Amino acid sequence: MGAATADDAGDALAGAPPELRTLAEEILAELRPAPSAADGQSARLGPRG
Repeated sequence: MGAATADDAGDALAGAPPELRTLAEEILAELRPAPSAADGQSARLGPRG
């Protein structure tokens, strides 16, 4: 298919300019769950209670 099926930003943007790759990696990093999300809490929302 295309970039939509790639597992990694590097795979999806193999022929892209470095600036576009960097931007895509930054966006994907923001969209990935924070490490604290594993315990059911989002780092942005803070502790529940």
